[in-house]
Amino acid sequence: MVDRSDDASCLLGLEGWAVERVVLTALGARVVQLVTDDPVAARKDWMLTRPHDLPCGGAQLAVQWRKRRWRRRTGDCRWQTFTEQVAQVPAGMRTTTRLRVALAVAVEDGRAQCEVVAAHQVSWPTVQRALVARGALELLEPEPVRVLGMDETRFGRPRWLPDGVHADGRIRW
Repeated sequence: MVDRSDDASCLLGLEGWAVERVVLTALGARVVQLVTDDPVAARKDWMLTRPHDLPCGGAQLAVQWRKRRWRRRTGDCRWQTFTEQVAQVPAGMRTTTRLRVALAVAVEDGRAQCEVVAAHQVSWPTVQRALVARGALELLEPEPVRVLGMDETRFGRPRWLPDGVHADGRIRW
C-alpha cells in the first residue's frame, strides 16, 4: 500500500492514486508519476499510460500512471490479462473524470468548443463526448406530445420533379 498522506498525493487529489514522484524536465514541464493505491496481488506486468488531467498551478501536467497488468487465475474468462482501473480513469479512457466534467461545464458556460479544445489541449471529439455524457446525465426525458402541429404532418408522399413542373402543367412552386 502506498502512503497517501504525502503532500503531492494530497495536492493532486485523485482518488485511488498515489504520487510516486514528480520530475521537472529540461523544458520546465512537470511530469507526475502515479501508481494505483491498492495492495499487491497476483500481478503479471507493469504498463505505463498517460491520461490527460486538468492543469495544476497554471501549467499543464504530464501525468504518467504506472499500472499493473493482472493475470486471470481461472480459465472461464475470455480475457487472460487485464489492467487496473480507478474511478477517475475508467477502463479504456484517456482522460480523467474531472477533466471531462470541466470540459462539459466550460461549454455549458457559453465557451465555444474550439476554445475549450485549445485551452485544455484535447481533441474536439473528446469535448463533444464529454458534453454528450454530461447532457445524458442532466437532461430529462421530454414529456409526450398531446397534439401534433401543422408542420409535423404531411399529406401525400413527396415527389421529386427535376424542373418543378407536373405532367398536367401545374408548376410546383
